[in-house]
Amino acid sequence: MAVQTRPATQPAPSKVELIKVASDGLLGPLPAELAAPTESISEDAAQLIKFHGVYQQDDRDQRAERRREGRGRAYMFMVRTKFPGGRLSAEQYLLADTLADEHGNGTLRVTTRQDFQFHGVVGKSNLKRLIGALNGRWVTSTAAAATSLATCSPARSPTCCRVTASISRPSRNRPATASSPSRPPTTSCGATARRSWSTAPA
Repeated sequence: MAVQTRPATQPAPSKVELIKVASDGLLGPLPAELAAPTESISEDAAQLIKFHGVYQQDDRDQRAERRREGRGRAYMFMVRTKFPGGRLSAEQYLLADTLADEHGNGTLRVTTRQDFQFHGVVGKSNLKRLIGALNGRWVTSTAAAATSLATCSPARSPTCCRVTASISRPSRNRPATASSPSRPPTTSCGATARRSWSTAPA
C-alpha cells in the first residue's frame, strides 16, 4: 500500500528576497537614490547596493554626540573589491592605494577573501568616482558582498596545480589600462544590467 506524504511547504521569502525580486536586475531605486542630493539611501536601496559590493554604514564614534545635538547619523559607505583568482597588477594596487586617500579614510584593508576594502567613503559622489576609477582599471566590486560568494582563501602558489593556474591565467593576462574596452556591467546573478548606476554623473 502506497504511503501518502504531505507535500513539503516552502518557507515564505524573506524581506530581502522580495526586494531582490522586485529590483529589476538588482538596480531597483539605486540610480534615482544615488542621484538625489541626500547623505544616505533608503533601507531597500541599502540592501540592493550590497550586491554591488557596497555597504551603507555610519560613523559610530559620532553617534552619541549627534544624537544629543538632535542630528541624524553621519552616513558613509564601505566598498569591497573582487579580484579574479586573487591576483592584481602593481598598477591596480597603486591605484587602489591612491583612491583610498582620495575617496576614503586613507586606509586600504586586505582581507582573507583576497580583496580590498575601502572604508570611510563619504558622499555619493565619492562613491561613484571610486567605483568608476576601479572599473577603469579592470577592478570590480560586483558580487563582493551580501549573499554572494565570500570565501576565505589560504595562501597558495600559483604554480601548484592546473586548477590554480587556470584561475590565475585570465586575471594575469587581462589588460589593466583605462583605454581598454570596458565590459558591460553585470549583476551578481550574472545578468547584464541595462544601466550602471556607478557611471552616472556625480
